[in-house]
Amino acid sequence: MSDVTRRELLGTGLAFAAGSLISNSALARVQQLMTAFEATNAGGMFDAMAPREQLLFDFGWKFFQGSDADSLRDLGFGNDQGDFAKTGGFEFATPKFDDTKWRSLNLPHDWAIELPFVRDETLQSHGYKPLGRKYPDNSAGWYRRSFEIPAADFGRRISIEFDGVFRSTLVFVNGCFVGRNDNGYAPFSFDVSDFLLYGEKNIIVVRVDASFGDGWFYEGAGIYRHVWLTKTDALHLGKWESYVRTDVKHNDTTLSLGTVVQNQGNKVEHTQVSWRILDANGRTVATANSAPLTVAANGAVTVTAVTKLSAPTLWSLENPYLYTAIISIESAGKIRDAERVNFGVRTIAFDADKGFFLNGKSVKIKGNDADAAVDNLSHALEADPRSFDAYMLLSSAYEKMAHVKEAIAAADEAQRIRAGSPEVKAALDRLNARKDSK
Repeated sequence: MSDVTRRELLGTGLAFAAGSLISNSALARVQQLMTAFEATNAGGMFDAMAPREQLLFDFGWKFFQGSDADSLRDLGFGNDQGDFAKTGGFEFATPKFDDTKWRSLNLPHDWAIELPFVRDETLQSHGYKPLGRKYPDNSAGWYRRSFEIPAADFGRRISIEFDGVFRSTLVFVNGCFVGRNDNGYAPFSFDVSDFLLYGEKNIIVVRVDASFGDGWFYEGAGIYRHVWLTKTDALHLGKWESYVRTDVKHNDTTLSLGTVVQNQGNKVEHTQVSWRILDANGRTVATANSAPLTVAANGAVTVTAVTKLSAPTLWSLENPYLYTAIISIESAGKIRDAERVNFGVRTIAFDADKGFFLNGKSVKIKGNDADAAVDNLSHALEADPRSFDAYMLLSSAYEKMAHVKEAIAAADEAQRIRAGSPEVKAALDRLNARKDSK
């Protein structure tokens, strides 16, 4: 198993996404990482497919520690009640603002880890870190970065997607307030297309307030999960709307397929949705097509289809076999948007007397109910989700990320972990080696 981490791969690959200049040696390293990663992570990391683009947005940020007690130490935010009076009035989110004294960093980032411990028993469940209403000078943070959007992208829909930020988040782009989110774990996104300057420099600023918590365990503070910049056609598949549902009957499986087609353009679109089902080796094993669709301007249409999968390989703990559904929208002979959805085929049943059955076989559910804070797991696995491989399989069969929405990386890794495999043993060995070196 390769020691390539998702973090390393994404970090290097960003050179392409950002249009940066990279050396021949760096290019060779990226190609080497891609080959190694694809060999052990087929179909995993990127759900987006051409012509859609999903670019990692973790690098090149700056950070400033604000204050919930003094607006003068919080970029003047809230110094008077005119902050939201006029669109475009937030100077800290414009190119003319001076951020040279801000600290440069890459995401994910948790500023709570950097804080000292304090003797305050009210903070025992949150790791004795000085956050909250009693510690306003530690509880607000600002993130800022610049980026360019090519002029050729005008007309596409461009979104900033956050996998998780703790906790209350305000997002500004080019001086404008874009939106807010008040959950520390659920992913969220904002369509910033109408706020961007195409072919020019753009500024995004994110204010994070960790005064309040969602749990009774360490939760951190800041943009502690990945951020993505996603570009789609104005005619595109809805976010998190595509699904595959399986119904196993004897040696055949019925696949119920569905998605939503959104048209954010200003004209009616005539289109069709197609599905292509691939096995783990990339071979097409089933297909489906929708009827022709008419989607009104600024409208959406729900689309469903059904297809059959003959003699499928079933997903199990020992062989977590995954199929892939490729969903695409075609209009006038051109693919307008596409994405992939990984799924497994299996049967489950509970019997009051005999217990749980997976694919008709009795399985003892042995596992953990882990808070998001276990060893700061939900934060750490963003940098190296292979650590999660080992952690999750210490109990060999079951892991429940308790109380809150787990990281997307955790969910992706969970469905492809093979119990008792050499890969898991290697992951455990790496974890133990890290502990021994500290």
